[in-house]
Amino acid sequence: MSPNGRCVHCLKPLEVATADHVFPRSWYPENTPGSVQRWTVPCCVECNNRLSRIEQDLFIRLGLCMDPRAALTSGIPAKALRSLGVGTGKLSEKDRRHREKLKERIATELLSWEEIKGNPGILPGFGPHAEFPPEIQFAVRVPHASLVQLAEKIVRGLEFSDGRSLRRGPL
Repeated sequence: MSPNGRCVHCLKPLEVATADHVFPRSWYPENTPGSVQRWTVPCCVECNNRLSRIEQDLFIRLGLCMDPRAALTSGIPAKALRSLGVGTGKLSEKDRRHREKLKERIATELLSWEEIKGNPGILPGFGPHAEFPPEIQFAVRVPHASLVQLAEKIVRGLEFSDGRSLRRGPL
């Protein structure tokens, strides 16, 4: 529980507290040791749901850009693809439609490497991958505002976990 009974993110009094993972739980590679601490902070339902949607969208986008053979990203690219319905087993019709719609939305935002060659904004380590021909690779748009919100969330969580007081205002 928050020392002052407030959500770590919006600072509203907690009527119902949830545990928000400082670093998104789904973002850990499969080979992450069980001994790694997965800190949580007290959070209201609204902030947890809002941040969860941002994390899921970013996870898919960034996961699609990771080298599936790299040990550091073990299982993440495959999990991102499954989120889009690729490589999944039998799904309910509702879940299949949801994943198909999500896949179509992201596919409409893809850019070829020719379209972005020489432009700034490529996240380090996220492409292009030298082992694959550029003509079969695509750039995935990553919303700046989502990255900022995720970074602020993580910093607030680390600040709270470090025992510092909650504060209001931008980081």
